[in-house]
Amino acid sequence: MGRRDRPNVIPAHELKWLQADLQAHRHLETVLLNHSPVGLGDPNLHLRNRLQLMSVLKLYPQARWYFCGHHHLYERTRWAHIDVIRFPAAVAMT
Repeated sequence: MGRRDRPNVIPAHELKWLQADLQAHRHLETVLLNHSPVGLGDPNLHLRNRLQLMSVLKLYPQARWYFCGHHHLYERTRWAHIDVIRFPAAVAMT
């Protein structure tokens, strides 16, 4: 991801790999990590093919968490059965 010719896109062959891996490991809870968020807003900053990703993930209830970054804020939302957690670039502990 993040290539200049296709920024913020998960290539089709990687989505196929993900689906095959989720199918093979239905018994394991799954955490997904990606730089690009899947939320709404500026399409230049979010995963452009998030609907294709969701069409894969919604078939596999063991896909439970999607962690991402890119924005400098914390946000937690729910996307179907998946908890989406966006972390800022740095976290201050007080």
